[in-house]
Amino acid sequence: MILESRKWRLILQGLILLVTTGLILAFSGLASYALQDDSPHAIDGPHQPSKDSLTGRFTVLQAQAELDRAVALHRDGHTAYWVPVRGYSDKQEGVSKLFVLTDDIHPAPAPVTGAPAFIGRLVRFEDAPHAQDARAVLAQALNTPVAPDTYVLIEGDAPKAYRPMVPLVGGLGLVWFLSLVSFTRAWRRAPRRR
Repeated sequence: MILESRKWRLILQGLILLVTTGLILAFSGLASYALQDDSPHAIDGPHQPSKDSLTGRFTVLQAQAELDRAVALHRDGHTAYWVPVRGYSDKQEGVSKLFVLTDDIHPAPAPVTGAPAFIGRLVRFEDAPHAQDARAVLAQALNTPVAPDTYVLIEGDAPKAYRPMVPLVGGLGLVWFLSLVSFTRAWRRAPRRR
């Protein structure tokens, strides 16, 4: 009976460790994004997203969007627009290298200059919401496949929107640590077979 109790305690603590580890890894990217400064980094040219490693950063883009080539993607009762950005394309292949993912295809004014701008989080195409569905729809609508090194600016994704997640990740870290301590104690107390 005691052996069974220890065995189930080890299994339970191990499962808690696995679940909390998975949740911490899943939320850590958004939690680190939430801790960024509220002033966006400017995207000044087509090579800057990859060269200056702006992936996962809060950015502002003052560029002319190709509104005539915007593609609507309807999912779960919500319509999002994937808008290619003029000047951010591969000249040889003719594929767009930067899209703006937005609910409203008309850009808002930039905070300082007042010029039209898109402000939000910059991610790789694969990390954008519903990227696989968008890949197929964009390839069909634009008659070109999505290039491997394409970026997406998710408009409106500001760090302050994710700040409530920071204490959640801290709480998960505390649960993980306590589970590790409990798991280690239960492991050391387990009788050794001879």
